[in-house]
Parts: sequence; C-alpha cells; structure tokens
Amino acid sequence: MLSYTPTERDGEPENLHRLADLWRELRARLRVGGLTDEEARQLPVQLDGVTLHSFGSSTWMTDAGPVGLLADLRDRKEDRHAYPDLIERAVSFEVGAIIVRLAALDDIVASKEFADRDKDRAALPELHELQQRLRHRSPGNHQNTIE
Repeated sequence: MLSYTPTERDGEPENLHRLADLWRELRARLRVGGLTDEEARQLPVQLDGVTLHSFGSSTWMTDAGPVGLLADLRDRKEDRHAYPDLIERAVSFEVGAIIVRLAALDDIVASKEFADRDKDRAALPELHELQQRLRHRSPGNHQNTIE
C-alpha cells in the first residue's frame, strides 16, 4: 500500500482538494473492514479535501491499488509522529526521474508494533530481517535507485 503523510502546507484545502481530484480519477473508494470492495463502492462518501481533512487518517482502494492518508504514525510508546518528525529520518529513492521520500524502516516497524493487528504482526518478521540486513550492509552499498 502506498501511504501519504501530508505536510502542514498539504493540509491546506487546495492541496487536499487536488489529492482528492487525483484519487477520484483513480476511482478511489474508502476501505472499510468487513465490507467487500463492491460494498465499499456503494458508501455515500464525498471524496474531497474537506473529507480527507476530517478523516485525518484513512485508507482507500483505487483502481491502481491501495493508498492511505496518514495524519501521523504512532510508535511503540504511543507517541505520534507527524510529517516534520518523519521527514528528518526519511530515505530518498530515485524512481526514474522522480525523487520519492519514504518513511524510515524503523518508523514503519514501530508503527506496526503499535498497531498490533494480525497483518502487522505477520509483516514484522520480514521487516525485522530487512532491518538487520540494512544495518549490516557494506558502507559503499547504498544504492537508492529504482528503475
């Protein structure tokens, strides 16, 4: 799932409206536990900047795959980390001609440990293994390019 954490500027109505416009083009529908995708399509949800702002954090399904809007990430101690905290530790990847900033793996692991859902617990062994591999890789092996 692609997740997006807005900056304070992104919280401005025009930026959230642009995000909602994009998600409408991708036929976004709210993801709701216990509902099928078809049932979720029938929900009377107005997808606009006001809705995105009022939800804070929400997950959506689009024709391109799942996306999430996260107001913040929570950690093991239940602290909240918004964009300014996360961007300091984020990792940059070059994807074609675009630079993409990704939350640090440690932040993702901490948020999964906090959430403690079945799917989060299932993902943790692989994430912990990846943490170990990244900590032990050679100093010159830091390629952050995806083609």
